[in-house]
Amino acid sequence: MRSLRNLVLLLLITPFALTQVTQPAALPAVSGYALDRTKVALPADFASPLNLLILLFQRDQEPQVDAWALAVRDVVGMQVWLMPVSARENGVYRWWLNASFRSNLPAAQPRHFVLPVYVNKPQFLGALQVGSEKDVVVLLTDKAGKVLWRTSGPVADDKKMALMNFVRSSGH
Repeated sequence: MRSLRNLVLLLLITPFALTQVTQPAALPAVSGYALDRTKVALPADFASPLNLLILLFQRDQEPQVDAWALAVRDVVGMQVWLMPVSARENGVYRWWLNASFRSNLPAAQPRHFVLPVYVNKPQFLGALQVGSEKDVVVLLTDKAGKVLWRTSGPVADDKKMALMNFVRSSGH
């Protein structure tokens, strides 16, 4: 009798579990100081309708970030943001890390669009639906921070072409 009751309960609950809709990935509200020392709050301060976020998690990913930034510099219709992602740290460590980023940045890179973020990483990455920090993550968002397109890893011709096609067809 108990197993029959459990079976009926399972049959009643299953349709609701199967129809749950997952929330689309979106940039949670983050703020910090860009490398030009201005206060930035995203997504509120997005000025462009499309924003390409290049997230990096480790120093050895900087060549991938540089390659992505170079590959997308001429794509019209979007603003590129470089976002080193770190766990929350004390103020002295953040100052040291930001100074290190600033000194390693090529002079041609606009410092206003490099925003180191110090966040609760599991929460931040969960909101963006990022499952791994092994590679850089490239996210195209709208002005509200909703993720419209994504890829990860080193830049490749097929990834760049897919991004350019998406931007062209997005109508933004």
